[in-house]
Order: sequence, then structure tokens, then C-alpha cells
Amino acid sequence: MNLLKLSLIGIVFLGGGCSKPSAPMKTPHKPYPSWYLNITPDNSSYFYCVGSGKTKDEAIEKIIKTIANKNISITFNVAN
Repeated sequence: MNLLKLSLIGIVFLGGGCSKPSAPMKTPHKPYPSWYLNITPDNSSYFYCVGSGKTKDEAIEKIIKTIANKNISITFNVAN
């Protein structure tokens, strides 16, 4: 009798794991801020970049790589 009960309980638990998966919950999409969509162009004094990542450190690393890949020209004026 106990073996029959255990078998039925086992079948219920195993069968419960085979049900149709539920649809994933959708989170509302927040609009991106304007500074993210419209990056300020670089000028002679500053580089502007936006980075994204799963962590803050990952985003900073992407920004550094982006800036490192920019074509940089430096001019020195030496006064005598």
C-alpha cells in the first residue's frame, strides 16, 4: 500500500514538471535618455562615449576600448 502511494506521488511530481512552460513576463520598455541616443560629438578637448554592460565595470571597459580605437592626432606648439 505504501509503495502504491509513493509511486502515485512520484508520478504526480514527475508529471508536473512536464507541463507547458508559461510565457515569460514582459517588463515595460523604458525610453532611452536623450544623452544616450544623441551622443555629443568629440571636440578638440574631449572625447564622448556611451557604454553599456551587465555591470558598471563592463560598461567602463567598453568605453575605454571605444576611446582607445579612435584616431587621435596630437599637435605640440613649442615656444622658444
